[in-house]
Amino acid sequence: MEVHNGNSVGFWTDLWHPIGRLIEAVGEKGTQKLDILRNARIAEVLVDNQWRFRNTRDSNIQNVTSQIKEFPLNLQQNEEDRALWKRSDDEYRKEFSAYNTWDIIRTRYTKLVSSNMGGPTGNNSNCQAQLKICVSGSLFSLSLASRKKRLR
Repeated sequence: MEVHNGNSVGFWTDLWHPIGRLIEAVGEKGTQKLDILRNARIAEVLVDNQWRFRNTRDSNIQNVTSQIKEFPLNLQQNEEDRALWKRSDDEYRKEFSAYNTWDIIRTRYTKLVSSNMGGPTGNNSNCQAQLKICVSGSLFSLSLASRKKRLR
């Protein structure tokens, strides 16, 4: 998120700080210990460029609030907040790309997996199974071929 006026960015749940979603860093207990509602917006917690945190003895929450206070953030009342779209592991942009989003969220499969497995021996026969997985986009087909070889 690109924070400007802080009116539409969730303090606990949006990705506006480098440590990630704050609710995941401190858990639900953080909302109670800091007396900040779970659905609070940044503009409600950062007033006149001062963070409104309740004092707490919890060392984890103290650590997180210190990191928040060190993060440079000045609200600009005349500009709206903006959502940013993930392009890669560390790149965000204002423009949405279906291709990049698909590339990030898709499950990747190996294009071809081949394995020869020997079968039972000792009766002058050898069984061999071959497993092939072919992938095209998000669909894949599975074929199993087995054949029997006779020893001469």
